Amino acid sequence: MTCTKCGDDNSSASAKFCEGCGHPFIVLPAPVVAGMACTCDPATSAPDAEGFCDNCGVRCALPSTANAHHSLLEVNARLAMSSDVGRRHTCNEDCGYAGLSSPASALLVVADGVSTSYNASGASALAIEQLKASLTGGTSLNNPELAMRNAIMDAHRAIISLPAGDNPKLDEPESTVVAALVTGDVVTIGWVGDSRAYLIGDKSERCLTVDDSWVEEVVANGSYTREAASVHKFAHCITQVLGMRDDVITPHTMTTRMAADEMLLLCSDGLWNYFQQNGSLATWIHQLKHSAREPQSASAICEALVSDANAAGGHDNITVAVLLGGG
Repeated sequence: MTCTKCGDDNSSASAKFCEGCGHPFIVLPAPVVAGMACTCDPATSAPDAEGFCDNCGVRCALPSTANAHHSLLEVNARLAMSSDVGRRHTCNEDCGYAGLSSPASALLVVADGVSTSYNASGASALAIEQLKASLTGGTSLNNPELAMRNAIMDAHRAIISLPAGDNPKLDEPESTVVAALVTGDVVTIGWVGDSRAYLIGDKSERCLTVDDSWVEEVVANGSYTREAASVHKFAHCITQVLGMRDDVITPHTMTTRMAADEMLLLCSDGLWNYFQQNGSLATWIHQLKHSAREPQSASAICEALVSDANAAGGHDNITVAVLLGGG
């Protein structure tokens, strides 16, 4: 087996780590291979280090692009992220992150790989890694909105550089993204696509993002009411995402302040599709907090939201990142 990190080819086919450098060999789960790979039968695709199948020669997804079916990242009691494959999909095309971008700042990111694109999970994972790399270290604090726009464009260019695959039925790798950089009570949001950011109080809810979607466009220009647009055949069409190769994308940014009793919540549409009625997220979280004997941590809230979305059907991958105010 050839190591994709150092190039050493002395390891056996069954080895879990490279004999040369110790780098782990990551095996792609069969459901992901079947859904993302080349023309081979399910679970038989064999991508080499450059992404070409050893069996048929067609380019396929690299092993490192598989996102965990369920992941929980708990930074501290106030900051966490949870991502789940849901109940209807064989692979998790969502990816998320929550962490400290500097000693004084928090960074939250949610990316949702577009399911009609090639290597969607790889696109979302790359978006997360690029945002982390661009916004960690404190250099973004001087002009956070500019830093956010630049970071999103860096992610866009990185995804464009991914192999586009050979399946004519799939678009090139694409992903939505929403990110938040928080310093003190100042929150800077950036996004492309329809992943969302909310500020939620005890009984208040404010969506900070506006979806890049057909629905938002036709509602804004008065062609349809929101009710009519939401049941149209184009209701789930996104108008711009990271990785689009034939159109110029325009990242959105905004800055606001977060009160001590508010919660910042970022999520993919696998969550917010179950909370479309205005104020329903705030009501749900209010009930969760007041039904518990102890204060709920950010990780407990993330896991409870994921569980509730799955209980409601889990029709899509679900990712949520939460920062509690008061720090």
